[in-house]
Amino acid sequence: MAHAAGGPTGQGEPGGEVCIADPTTGNCIVDASPAVGVAAIGTSTTVTFVCDTGAAYLTGPAGQGYPTTGCFNVGASVTDATAGATSSFSSATCAGVSVPTYSGSVSCGPMVNPICAVGYSLSGGLCQPCPPGMSLSGSICIVAPTGNTCPPGTTPVKNSGGGIISCTAPELSASTPSSANEVQLTLNMASPHLYLVQIAGFVGTYPNGSCPPSTTFTPNVLLLSGPGGPFSGPACAFSLTTTVRYLEATHLSVGSSDCGGTVQPGQYFQQVGQGCLVNIQATGTIVLKLNVNCSDGSEPATGTSAAPVGFGPNSTYDCANNALSVVNVPVPNAPLDLQAMNGIFNPTCFPLYQVPGATPTPTPTATSPGATITPTAVPPTPRPPGYGPAYCGPPGQSSLQVSTDANGQVGIYGNQAEYTASAQPYNPPTTGMVNVLGQFSIDNRPYPGVATYVHFIFANGVEAFCGPVYTNGTGSAQCTQKAGLGPSGVTALADVDFIL
Repeated sequence: MAHAAGGPTGQGEPGGEVCIADPTTGNCIVDASPAVGVAAIGTSTTVTFVCDTGAAYLTGPAGQGYPTTGCFNVGASVTDATAGATSSFSSATCAGVSVPTYSGSVSCGPMVNPICAVGYSLSGGLCQPCPPGMSLSGSICIVAPTGNTCPPGTTPVKNSGGGIISCTAPELSASTPSSANEVQLTLNMASPHLYLVQIAGFVGTYPNGSCPPSTTFTPNVLLLSGPGGPFSGPACAFSLTTTVRYLEATHLSVGSSDCGGTVQPGQYFQQVGQGCLVNIQATGTIVLKLNVNCSDGSEPATGTSAAPVGFGPNSTYDCANNALSVVNVPVPNAPLDLQAMNGIFNPTCFPLYQVPGATPTPTPTATSPGATITPTAVPPTPRPPGYGPAYCGPPGQSSLQVSTDANGQVGIYGNQAEYTASAQPYNPPTTGMVNVLGQFSIDNRPYPGVATYVHFIFANGVEAFCGPVYTNGTGSAQCTQKAGLGPSGVTALADVDFIL
């Protein structure tokens, strides 16, 4: 990973992280996320700093004189880059401990020092590979019981009389951060501006006394706290900067595809119609700079696309009244109250052959008076390739409370849906069963919760139905059917429908 930082113009795609990495292992030593955050004005968003895995392999300040490693004297500040002014966090925690937010800055040192690296937590002033409050004994984390009771998540060790003599737990994961390794910085801004969050502190040196790339050797660092009193010694200074774009929502677009049929008020339980997709997106404005000259060509021209610098596919610059802004920026996490007029949200949808009263049945033929009525053999006809709109009906919802996603949209986001179906086994014995397995994904990522229906059509005209069954976490859904409903040796068909 490479060290990076959000710039004063807020360039870059939302999300990601900034990281200072160990060039040998590639592990982050320190990182902060998101590298570019986006929030609507008046809502909270959080920047998270992690003292990461790589910091555990550095020698702490004062060399061997300081008995632990991690991230020292960690602090943070936030600046309104648009107005060029100091701003303030709404709250902050260091290793799970709430800390004051004085004059726009946060200092973890007086409260928690150091912030331990991933795989460690602070216990007795030392970073140990154990849950908080526990100490390492051999390769096991241990703590004394309280009133013959062990803390949650620990295992009691009992004596022959059944009394608990100690409580144990495995060492912490070296790959999963916990609150003990993090600084959480929460913002809640009222102006549609760019805000820069800077996080700084110190990590130890390599055993040879050198510093990781993108850090600065500092010969004498005074720790603000530590076991046995203050320590000083060589360390490596780091600084990370992230950007938070606060947006003012200015536009809500609502459109839909054509719906098949009209559902009259009060008739939801008597009628069905083809469902339609409703497309909703919230967009807004962010002010990048104030007191600029919009006429001398020094700033992007109004209408120029801002998409190349990560503001969204339809975003454009707007320079007016000595201010440079970006408009049509997707607004995430915007709460919306939706009301359906002459329709319902999230209806129950199904393929045509499952419409109540519309299921086809074989035509019976009497061969002679009193003879057994048997289905007429109708050769199955496959449906043409492609898809058809689902039929939908009640139950559903007349109103809905939703929030926009990272793209300012409501609902499912992706570029392509992939779906397949197969029979297992392909040639089942007539006395056996056949499984039809459907697979559904969006942009090659398995998608759960997709309603799946199967319509079996045998050569003798017999039909069978299965569903809805829903795709699981691997995007898979399965229907099982007896293979002996049709004649042996004759191909049977199965229509598989996915409804998202």
